[in-house]
Amino acid sequence: MAVELPDVPGIEVPCEMCGASIEAGQGILPLNCPKCGKRLRPRSSSTWNTFTFTLFHRLFTFRGRATRKEYWTFGIITSFLFAALGTGAALFYISSFVLYIDTFFQNFLIFAGSIFFLFILFIIPSTCIGARRLHDIGISGKWAVLFAIIVTVEFFLYIAQVSNSVYELSSYIQDRIWFEENTVLVSNEHYLFVESIGDQFSLCSEPEFESQLHLFSDSLETNSSLMILLSAVSSSLAFFLLVTAFIDSTKGLNKYGISRKYLDFS
Repeated sequence: MAVELPDVPGIEVPCEMCGASIEAGQGILPLNCPKCGKRLRPRSSSTWNTFTFTLFHRLFTFRGRATRKEYWTFGIITSFLFAALGTGAALFYISSFVLYIDTFFQNFLIFAGSIFFLFILFIIPSTCIGARRLHDIGISGKWAVLFAIIVTVEFFLYIAQVSNSVYELSSYIQDRIWFEENTVLVSNEHYLFVESIGDQFSLCSEPEFESQLHLFSDSLETNSSLMILLSAVSSSLAFFLLVTAFIDSTKGLNKYGISRKYLDFS
């Protein structure tokens, strides 16, 4: 049953991709735009068709509007996919840590780069559909873009700080391995080891040697003030975007396009 749209003049509605006027007689929107050929709606209202519509026809566009169903379907499925890929990368890294202790830091850089790459692949389409969800209730999508920028900066800073900590830990582990392999206990407290320059032998206590190591420290405290500020702003924006994600579509036309939810797709 077609839903009457009293705020839509006549039966002409604009294509949200090219702006051309489309005849939507009896409140029925065509599958594709007659002018630009872009897909205007899913083939059906099923969850899978809604997801594939976003995946293949609206993945990297800020134009137009997205219903609650489209937003949550895409968000939930891609979140599970991101989590699965991230877990796979983490398991691979953990196994490489056990098997290749000497390349611990290099393997972590590969792991961190993979996670950041997956994050970018996830955040870009998520930002696009988040902006269209805001459009659907008449709010500017710039709020979604701002949130994505802040979260990306936060994620990058976190990866950089963890990388620094892992580098210190890796250096410490390798120094300890060198110490165990290149020293001989000559008394209860002292070790004999070869100086790094020349072949001079000298005595050193373990605490003295420890003081020369790359001691592992929690470098996550670096730039903590900036991280706290960014977290506060991103948390506020996240709460705002979460609330807007539950608001129903505004009927008919707004400045971002036509509401597909209140057109009959049968």
